[in-house]
Amino acid sequence: MTTKVQRQQAVARLIATNPVGSQPQLLELLAGEGISATQATVSRDLDELGAVKVRVPGGETVYAIPEFAPARIAPEDHLRRVMGEWVAEVRSSGHLVVLRTPPGCAHVVGSALDRSNLPGLLGTVAGDDTLLCVADEDLGGPALAAYPDYARIKGRFGRWYVAGPAIARKHRMGIGTIAGDATVEVKWLRGGRLGTVEESFVSRLKEGDRFLFAGRPLVLFRFDGLTAWVKRSRSPAPLQVPRWNGGRMPLTTLRAEAVLDLVRAATQPG
Repeated sequence: MTTKVQRQQAVARLIATNPVGSQPQLLELLAGEGISATQATVSRDLDELGAVKVRVPGGETVYAIPEFAPARIAPEDHLRRVMGEWVAEVRSSGHLVVLRTPPGCAHVVGSALDRSNLPGLLGTVAGDDTLLCVADEDLGGPALAAYPDYARIKGRFGRWYVAGPAIARKHRMGIGTIAGDATVEVKWLRGGRLGTVEESFVSRLKEGDRFLFAGRPLVLFRFDGLTAWVKRSRSPAPLQVPRWNGGRMPLTTLRAEAVLDLVRAATQPG
C-alpha cells in the first residue's frame, strides 16, 4: 500500500517530468505507476505540495511545484500563504509564541517558519496541532507574534489602514496568483453552457453532489477533467457554493477577532 509521502513524491516527480494540465491526467499517470488515488486526494496533495498552474509556450497551462529545498530560505509569499491558511490562533507569553493549527498541520507551519530566516526567531517545536516558537529575548514573544507582515492593518482616526506601502504592494502583487486557478466549463447534460467554475472546487465534488451555480441548484452528473456535466437538482438537501481561491485569503488577526466577536454576540441569548 502506498503511503501519503510516497504518493506525494510520485506526484512531484510526475509533474516535474510530464506536462500535466489536469487532475484526471495526473490520476492516469499515477495509475501507470501502480498508485491508486481519488481526485479529491490528488487535489489535496497538489495543495499541500504548493502546486501552481503556469503557462507554457503554446498557451496551455500545466502544474508546477516550486522547489523549496529544506536548506533554502522560504520566500515571504510562501510563508505568508502558509501562515494565512493554517494558523488559527496566536498567543504569546514572555519570549514564547504558541500557534494553533488544524490537526496534523503544525509541522507544515513549523517547516515554513524554520526556513523563513524570520528576525528574532530562534526555532520552533511542532506537535500535532500546536507549534511553539521561541523568540530572542531582545525581541520577545509579543513582538514576534505581531510581526509586521501579519499585522496587516492598523486603526487610526476611526479608519483602517494597511500597515505600510511595502505590505500593500505585496498584497497587490499576490492577487493574480490567488485568482489564477484553472477553470472548467459547466454544461447541461442535454446541451447548453452555463459558464465556468474553478477546477479546485469541482474536483472536490463527487458524482451526485449538489451545488449552486448561476442562480440554479445543480447536481454533478460527471466531471471529465475539462467539463462538469450537470443536471438541475430538485432535492431539498443543502447546496455547496463555489468559491474562487481568493475565498481562502487569510483574515488578519484583528479582523478575525472582530468576526469571532460577532459570532459570539449572535450566539448569546437575548
